[in-house]
Amino acid sequence: MEKNFLQVEQIDNYLSGKLSEEERAEVNRRLAEDSEFRDLFDEIELLRKGIRRTGARSTKEEKLEKLAMATSESDRNIHFEKPKAKQVSLFHYANQYKLAIAAAITLIVVSWFALTTITTSSPEDLFKENFTAYAAPNGSTRGDKSEAMEGMAAAYADYSAGNYAGAARGFEGSMSESTNIEKDKFYLGNSYLSIGDAEKAVELFTEVIDRNGPLKILATWYLGLSYLQLDEVGKAKASFKSVVEANAEKADEAREILKKL
Repeated sequence: MEKNFLQVEQIDNYLSGKLSEEERAEVNRRLAEDSEFRDLFDEIELLRKGIRRTGARSTKEEKLEKLAMATSESDRNIHFEKPKAKQVSLFHYANQYKLAIAAAITLIVVSWFALTTITTSSPEDLFKENFTAYAAPNGSTRGDKSEAMEGMAAAYADYSAGNYAGAARGFEGSMSESTNIEKDKFYLGNSYLSIGDAEKAVELFTEVIDRNGPLKILATWYLGLSYLQLDEVGKAKASFKSVVEANAEKADEAREILKKL
């Protein structure tokens, strides 16, 4: 029984992105070699998805109430049959005992998953709760004499107006003549994230981070949000942890997200 719980915890930590690379490699090895472990993995993954879908639509109080009802119902269903005669075989009692233990294990596992997800939110919900396109820089709508910078100014004007698709096109068309590539790529990343293209946003925010400039931490925050939209929880956590460790802008928000993941 203890072994089963250790396996459940290992698989849950794997799916939550909490394992080290070495630990993840060990789980991947077992998945490839152990069919029973693979079946357990598939069941837990399916159970987690179901809990996330239903959990996102209910409050903490409702979840606790459902858990209490499930526990009460299971208690009523776990019982030993009264012997019909004084002489009952030991085999009969053994079977009843096994059934009760199996039901109890099932209840504990389901309850454990329910309780560990009470305070969690789905990546999609966390993204929606926390994403707001970063404010356009001051003077971003001002024109310029060069054709390229007129295009860049138009891109920022679209961005300020909330026309993020137009802004993305404008930034892309004028990026080769940019005089502040870090800033322009940061806002292009915001534009793509605003229109739902998180993969493009990841590329751009990563490039900004690699430049190690003044926008690095903000780009890391938006990189974490991009990973939430892509449902890549492990990578999102790593990004938000970096923001918290930097103790700069968005650190408090990143800390709150980590509590819910």
